[in-house]
Amino acid sequence: MQFLFNNLLRFKLDTGKLSFVRMFSSQPSISNFTYVFVYGTLKKGEPNHFILEDSSNGYSKCLFEAKTKSKYPLIIGSPYNIPFMIDLKSTGFNVCGEVYVVDDKMLAVLDELEEHPNVYKRRKEDIIFKEGEKEKCFDDAWMYFYQLYSPEMLKLPMLESYSNARHHSPYVPRNMR
Repeated sequence: MQFLFNNLLRFKLDTGKLSFVRMFSSQPSISNFTYVFVYGTLKKGEPNHFILEDSSNGYSKCLFEAKTKSKYPLIIGSPYNIPFMIDLKSTGFNVCGEVYVVDDKMLAVLDELEEHPNVYKRRKEDIIFKEGEKEKCFDDAWMYFYQLYSPEMLKLPMLESYSNARHHSPYVPRNMR
């Protein structure tokens, strides 16, 4: 899979933007690749990261740490202490996370986990990452926004970065609810 990945994609840096360009290959591509920004329980060291590590779910590789270009509220809510990023631009913080390249199979697994499009809605947004001391923009990453929020949720503390270990009440995995 790594050989296929290296032949399909190349990095292109120009005018401060990073974009991934598909390369033509004589080898047939089994699936398409896309980029996902994760900010909660899917990050490295967090309770659901095993999903991205399990190759039976498809292909994934962490590319870099990043943050949202726009500010959004990231809160921990529900009796299960779930991190929610709410789709209200210019509220909250530039949310920190990680960017993964994933294949179609892994994207379908993530969509199922996030109950897209009913509970979370997935859409592409700009993210910012550091290359040395310079900030660069990447404009091709999917991210999941919580759709079922109430105005009361916006009274909860807003976070810049999620960490299950740093919060009073730990995340409750789906199989324990």
